[in-house]
Amino acid sequence: MKILFITRRFYPDIKGGGEISALYLAKAAKLAGHEVTVCTFTNKNDSIEIISGIPVYRFKLSNLDLSPRFSNMEFMYLQMFIKASRLIKKLKPNVLHLLNFESIPLSSILFKIRFKSKIVATVNGTQFGCFTGQGLDYNNKTCINCRINKRFYCSKKKWENFKGIIFFVYSIWYMNLLKLSYRFINSFFVVSKAMTPLLTNMGIKKEKIQVIHNPIENNKKIASNLKKKLKISDKKILLYIGRITPSKGIKKIISILPYLKNVVYIIVGKKNDYYLKLKRYIRLNNLENKVIFTGFIDNNDIDKYFSIANSCVLVEPFYEPLSRFLLESLSYGVPIVASKVGGNSEIVNKDVGMLCDYNNEKQIVNCIRRVLKKEFKKSSFVKLVNSHFSLKKISEKLDSAYTKVIR
Repeated sequence: MKILFITRRFYPDIKGGGEISALYLAKAAKLAGHEVTVCTFTNKNDSIEIISGIPVYRFKLSNLDLSPRFSNMEFMYLQMFIKASRLIKKLKPNVLHLLNFESIPLSSILFKIRFKSKIVATVNGTQFGCFTGQGLDYNNKTCINCRINKRFYCSKKKWENFKGIIFFVYSIWYMNLLKLSYRFINSFFVVSKAMTPLLTNMGIKKEKIQVIHNPIENNKKIASNLKKKLKISDKKILLYIGRITPSKGIKKIISILPYLKNVVYIIVGKKNDYYLKLKRYIRLNNLENKVIFTGFIDNNDIDKYFSIANSCVLVEPFYEPLSRFLLESLSYGVPIVASKVGGNSEIVNKDVGMLCDYNNEKQIVNCIRRVLKKEFKKSSFVKLVNSHFSLKKISEKLDSAYTKVIR
């Protein structure tokens, strides 16, 4: 079959784990024997390139200077439809596979009406049902059901009083547009079982939902002088890679570091305003020698950090669908400590790490101590990757799902 992936961003244009997962999904579809093409978008000029044997078309999107937010909403969706339509006319794909949240609203309606396309969509984030996109409500509690009364307070908290009310009024139209857009999609691929309630809360029937995890390949640790360079040769290393935001629980781990001896917490991610707040907190609590911020690290150099880590830690309140960071931890055989939220339990079992309660600091400390002491078998990580997350396993599921959709 001819499969056209449509995604707002695609590797190496990386904003988060979604863009890396998009590449792996395209590779999995190609491995299944399908003719795969990617349609993606950029702020630069139009271009065509080949990545992992897959043609990638990048189309330039324009912005509205007077309304940046509108540029990233309906105006963007309309541009994506117009530009992707050129490729659809040229390639005549059997299936349109929409990736990442921005590819779905409005576009799915227009694609179905204009081309009568068979459309599938990968659901990989809380934005599919959360207007603020944070996965946390105004009380900082996990939230996957964006009820209108709750949305009012969430909007006010994120955008403050007057602006928040304006966004709330806009959300009434926008959330209904989402629900309408979802009705034009033939099948939804959720990246974890934990995502199913988010979709059913938006009115999607369970029979249209199928679990297809994001794929990963087994990786080998590499030798480097990184520990020496960072002057932590004698330390145990806790690692986090991702966005530096309150929802990722970074401050929680920093706050318990005094209870962990001979441990350094390495945080890999782009420095921002929240990073500055964390730096002040670290300075006030005399924790400078226990925390290292690396800033942004190119994806090609990430293996060095996984290779020196003793444990990868993601203890958060955020409803994590299927963390790319935890998947990559598995692929390198690095033991995991993660919170019991979202899809984390579908990645972590006793053979590869431990789950803990985000609100129980004593339990988090004990989990980290136990994981740092325990000897984990590399074979356990390889077995879990191969049985649930490998390219081969996901390619088989995609092949079956595509075949079902076009029948």
